Amino acid sequence: MDTILRRSCWNCHSNDTQWPWCSAVAPVKWLIARDVDKARKIMNFSSWTEQAGKKLQLAVGMLAASCADVNVGRMPKPEYVFLHSEAMLSESDKKGFCDWTKREGKRLLVLKRKQADAVGWFLAVSERRSVMDRDISTGSCHIRALTKSRCLPSSPTSAV
Repeated sequence: MDTILRRSCWNCHSNDTQWPWCSAVAPVKWLIARDVDKARKIMNFSSWTEQAGKKLQLAVGMLAASCADVNVGRMPKPEYVFLHSEAMLSESDKKGFCDWTKREGKRLLVLKRKQADAVGWFLAVSERRSVMDRDISTGSCHIRALTKSRCLPSSPTSAV
């Protein structure tokens, strides 16, 4: 997969752009810079883990959309392929790319579930800790949730 990404996507969708000779000449320079800037904002493989980690659902959607773009020929952009014929994707390249996007999407969804489980566990523990209050004036315990925790008696002779 790395070979396909580097050959057909990396030049625009990463911070490792190899600028062509024509990118030194205005107005071509402006057009290429605008396209690369836009591509990096949409998906930047140089910071994919940070981007995906911040907004997992958005990243999963982005992967599905990129597979669709590759399948219909929107990506890599036809004008890019015209200048860089090696970036053209074969049918097996397209299939490999889409298979990767599905695997990566599933991996991100599993990560999201783990994060949600961790947050749920943390909230449950926090709630259990806060459910038990000690009434200072009477020394009795008040349980306000489904918990089997017990309060310590206020003195050695008092009962729980």
